[in-house]
Amino acid sequence: MDAQGYLAILLRRKVTVLTTLLLVVILVGLGTVLLPKRYTSSTTLRIATAVVGSVDYTGYATEYADRLMNTYAKIAESEA
Repeated sequence: MDAQGYLAILLRRKVTVLTTLLLVVILVGLGTVLLPKRYTSSTTLRIATAVVGSVDYTGYATEYADRLMNTYAKIAESEA
């Protein structure tokens, strides 16, 4: 069967095809509207502040990093 044969079948059955298409669009729209909205997210903040460093060694100020991390956590949890 060639493309013209398939097109002829679709044209003969256009009421069935359009009804099915309309029904599917309505059902998908209703499903989208009726589903509960659920937004979730999570993140991990890892902060390390280099105080002194060289090619071989880098020291970190852990107390400052803790305070900075707490500040960023408060900012992340606050309203926009």
